Amino acid sequence: MKRYKKIISDLGLSISLDKEFSRIKMAILHHAGRDYIASRGEYLNAMILADFLGFDFIDAEKGIFFNDDGTFNAEETNDVLSKILEKHEYAVIPGFYGSMPNGTIKTFDVKYDGATNSIDMLSFYDYTSVGGELTPGDDVTRTAFSSSAFLTLDGVPIKATCYNIDGNNYFKLRDITDALDCRVEWDDNNQLIWVVPSVPAYDDPNEAVG
Repeated sequence: MKRYKKIISDLGLSISLDKEFSRIKMAILHHAGRDYIASRGEYLNAMILADFLGFDFIDAEKGIFFNDDGTFNAEETNDVLSKILEKHEYAVIPGFYGSMPNGTIKTFDVKYDGATNSIDMLSFYDYTSVGGELTPGDDVTRTAFSSSAFLTLDGVPIKATCYNIDGNNYFKLRDITDALDCRVEWDDNNQLIWVVPSVPAYDDPNEAVG
């Protein structure tokens, strides 16, 4: 709680998360699943980001859906989320989790498999933070080299070029959103990248972003 309160204070925001902290505590005491607990970081961070930007907050639980077998339910997600977004000019939706048919929370993870030299996006696993994910850049120019590593979604290889920079693997966000069939946009006015799950990916990969 102290970490979130410090972020709010440092940003000069007036939002209070006390009710959310109490709600999360009660859920844990009543044996909430580990996916619910793992998703609360994304949930709280998105609330703070929405307040900072002056945007509406939409809980991913209300608009991102999965089937009983763990596969992404694109039809229900697109239908429900598009109706929700019609009521909001701008909104922040947390990532890494959604809702199962029984109403429970499910998360997903990204892992590296050294044996196959692959980066695997896995549905319905707790996201494992390695630290530094949101660290600002240092304005130092670095060289990207082509890498033989490849990307998979639930074990199925997807078309995406891998780049190695300082020993770390990187992929274009457009390639990832194409695999997930959602839209990525560049907001030049606010210098932000938007991932829009309710809108399908561009049919033409060379179509301009933004």
